[in-house]
This record gives sequence, structure tokens and C-alpha cells, in this order.
Amino acid sequence: MAEVNQSYEAAMRRGREFGAAGNWSKALTEYIRAAQLIPTDIPARYGLAMSLFKIGQLDQAQQQFQGIVRIQPQNTDTWQRLAEVYQ
Repeated sequence: MAEVNQSYEAAMRRGREFGAAGNWSKALTEYIRAAQLIPTDIPARYGLAMSLFKIGQLDQAQQQFQGIVRIQPQNTDTWQRLAEVYQ
């Protein structure tokens, strides 16, 4: 489990770094990796959804955002992003 956590943390760190640099396709790859390691992790799914949103994959981003609000209906950031997908 420690190895999974280390791999997850590394993927999340790289995803944040790539996203901050505006390289959303590479960020997407890292967030997918993190979400595969820990499928129920909301930050990984949110990063994945944001990356999809930023590269224009709106249908897939919508699915990811909807999945998050099903699990965390109080997540206002995700509701806001979901509204942006519909605009």
C-alpha cells in the first residue's frame, strides 16, 4: 500500500505541476494515473475532470464532474465547473 500511495502522490504532484504550467494533456495523463491507483479519490478525479475540461473534452469532463457531485453533493467547486461545462 505504501508503494501505491507514493505513486499516487507523485502522479498528483506532476499533475498539479503540468496543470500550473498549462500543459493540460500531460496533467491529464498524470491524473488518470492517480485515479487508476486510487479510484475513489476525489482530488484525482477533480484533476482529471479539470484537465479534460481544459483540453475541450467537455462530454468526458461532464461525466467526471457528475461522478464527483454524486459522491460529494456539497462540493461547490465541482458544481461551479459543471455549470461551466453547460455554458
